[in-house]
Amino acid sequence: MAMEDDALDVEALASRYAGAAKVERIAHVAHLVRGRNQQEAFRLALEEARAGTNTTSYVDLVGQANERGWKEFQVDSEWVEATDRKAQQKQEKLERELAGYKTNLIKESIRMGHTDLGEFFYERGDYMDAFRSYVRTRDYCTTGKHVLWTCLGATKAALAMGNAQHAISYVQKGEAVPDLANEPVVQAKFNAAAGLAQLMLREYGMAARRFCAVHPDLAQDPSWLVSPQDAAVYGALCALAFFGREEMRKRCIENVQFAQVLEHVPEIREMLHGMFCNQHAQGLEILDRLMPMLKLDKYLEEHLDTLQREIRRCALVSYTLPFSTLRLASVAKAFRTDIAGIEAELAGLIGDGQVLARIDSAHKILYARRSDRRRLVFAQALANGRAQLEECESALLRSSLQRHDVCVRPSLSHLQDSQHFSCP
Repeated sequence: MAMEDDALDVEALASRYAGAAKVERIAHVAHLVRGRNQQEAFRLALEEARAGTNTTSYVDLVGQANERGWKEFQVDSEWVEATDRKAQQKQEKLERELAGYKTNLIKESIRMGHTDLGEFFYERGDYMDAFRSYVRTRDYCTTGKHVLWTCLGATKAALAMGNAQHAISYVQKGEAVPDLANEPVVQAKFNAAAGLAQLMLREYGMAARRFCAVHPDLAQDPSWLVSPQDAAVYGALCALAFFGREEMRKRCIENVQFAQVLEHVPEIREMLHGMFCNQHAQGLEILDRLMPMLKLDKYLEEHLDTLQREIRRCALVSYTLPFSTLRLASVAKAFRTDIAGIEAELAGLIGDGQVLARIDSAHKILYARRSDRRRLVFAQALANGRAQLEECESALLRSSLQRHDVCVRPSLSHLQDSQHFSCP
């Protein structure tokens, strides 16, 4: 659905990325905004496309802009033909060089030849051939760093194709390389890529753990598919929706590394800390305010409704937990809704077993169902007593058997076999 947002700074959004990542993300924004913002988004995406060699993407973008009434954008046929011609010549040269390396059996040169072809195909938007070229370098790697670059390239191409499973597979292969400990930027890219792949697979808890482990050095490569701002947003939203309080404290609040990543998006940081400190109304208000901007994200858009619903659910559960009796009016006020709405939400949570309580619909009061601690303590004591009694009876039985020489001894044939095979 298209939207108009005068507060949107398309140029600031585009500055986070470079290369193919910038083209794809800004082109996605152009499909969702209107007016001046849409024109600016198409302009920035086309400028970045012309800075590369992906002529197919460039022509498609011009067509999309024309369909939306922006006739000032026209295909530069001369540039397209010249770029395609140069690309064809470069591809033939790279393939010819690679064939020569294979003839001479120079492993390092063969690896570099496949890598160069992979980069060439990736820039041209041919992600399948790029993936194949990156994967072929694996047989010619001679150091751990070579394996890291192979896995990084394969992961990048797999995500560009939308194949999350392949991306996760090559991230895991890369993380098994001991040299990764000396490469914080590569490690940050692996965590960001794995988090994005888990997000695509709707495994939000695992995605949150990955994004919360992203190193701030990710900002050194704006051409990567995920920027530090993206990692902060994705990680915070997934964590709020699927982390327990203890895991939230450990991985988000007290994690100095993730705190540095959160510095890139102050509003997300404020929302995260507010929700953790039980300032649910403030946190949900920030989330509602950010929703129009978040919906412009290519990878997050389809997950926002689920994440927003789960964040609100977790907030409601957390809010009601300390109370034995709670007026629905106070809950409705805290969550900025009416009593009928909050009653329906709480009824759903009670039905799912997430809130142990019952609702007095006549007086609009929520009563928590507290377990009988005294009864539980007595039951546990009796169970411990029975277990100890069984252990004592077993020990007495064993002692009696030993005293009366009721033992299982090895047979004569077994003893003879043991002597036969024993060393002299």
